[in-house]
Amino acid sequence: MRNPAATNRMAVVLLPTEAYLAWTMTCPGASPNTTLERLRDEASVYLLPQTDGDLEKHVRRHFKPMLLEELFAWCTDESYWPPDLSYRTFKKFFDVQLASLVFDLGICCDMMHGFDWSLWMTGTPAQRLGLLPPAQEHILQQEDGKPRFTKAVTDLSRAFALCAAHDEAIRIRDDLSFFQAVKSALTKSGGPRRSQEDLDHAVRQLISKAVTASDEVIDVFTAAGLDKPDISILSDEFLAEVRGLKHKNVAAELLEKLLKDEIRCRAQRNVVQSRAFSERLKATMNAYHNRAIATHEIIEELIQLAKEMREAAKRGEDLGLEDDELAFYDALAQNESAIQAMGIDELKVIAAELVTKVRQSVSIDWTVRESARAKIRVMVRRILRKHGYPPDLQAEATKLVLEQAETLCADWAG
Repeated sequence: MRNPAATNRMAVVLLPTEAYLAWTMTCPGASPNTTLERLRDEASVYLLPQTDGDLEKHVRRHFKPMLLEELFAWCTDESYWPPDLSYRTFKKFFDVQLASLVFDLGICCDMMHGFDWSLWMTGTPAQRLGLLPPAQEHILQQEDGKPRFTKAVTDLSRAFALCAAHDEAIRIRDDLSFFQAVKSALTKSGGPRRSQEDLDHAVRQLISKAVTASDEVIDVFTAAGLDKPDISILSDEFLAEVRGLKHKNVAAELLEKLLKDEIRCRAQRNVVQSRAFSERLKATMNAYHNRAIATHEIIEELIQLAKEMREAAKRGEDLGLEDDELAFYDALAQNESAIQAMGIDELKVIAAELVTKVRQSVSIDWTVRESARAKIRVMVRRILRKHGYPPDLQAEATKLVLEQAETLCADWAG
């Protein structure tokens, strides 16, 4: 079992305030989706020399580099910076949390108590990678293990980056790299795929390039103990291999990551379908994290969900609908009452007409022009009324059709 060295430092956590958020909104490229909660979740941690004196004075003595770093990190154009770069602005922009601590990876070490990771420093590449599945299992068996461990590693990594040249920091570098690798294996997930048909590419998107060990890229499949990361994530062969993994908590986490990626991809084409699967996945994982179902049960439920997603991809072919038509059909058939009142065949006719008419009506900027949206909304309602779609369901169906159209308009407009 490892016992990493330690170094004394005073940690300064800068928690952005509403004033800082307001300033970021004046900078080029500001996103309206930026929230104070998000900024505070990503708060910077700075390490200052330890002091036995007045902490407030100590921070005031060192505030300028921290303030400049926070401003520069958000906006490199100094003309947008506040004219007053005094301590008063620093206090206005940030709530400062101070803590005298021992920078020793204590939280991570406590969570890894009983696990021997010495091979991370001395073993072969295969032995080092072989540590990751049992290490993940060790963390996942603990209450809230994953979020607690990932937060601890994130905080310590920030602190390490600020004092990486110190002798004390160098002594714990290998231990930190192991914790970073475990964190990466626990949290790494893939981005959206460029091609919905290219499942292999989606799998490869899961490869983590953020954490390396002796220049070796660590990917979630190797970390989970799988030898074939290039097969379809929904194939029976792959799902059988996941079911056979020794570390069941790791298998569950891996399946969750893969299914989330698949759902994100489907959201680009079919809002209703992706939303339904997303809600099911969320409910299933909540039951798992609340210990309402056992680990082996969650794996079976996720595998079943994966198979249903695979079958759902074939629905358009079975119904004789193109992908765009299926997206609108699902919007119309979201309410079971509509299917009972109209029948599947009639809903298919409406879906096909909607695709034709909406595609002809959309423009490049229709999603941001209310007049254009209103025109399409009226057209959709007319088509629904013409075919006798239940009046009490028309409002919700129209809303869903417009949502579907927004996801498809990039291929239609202009």
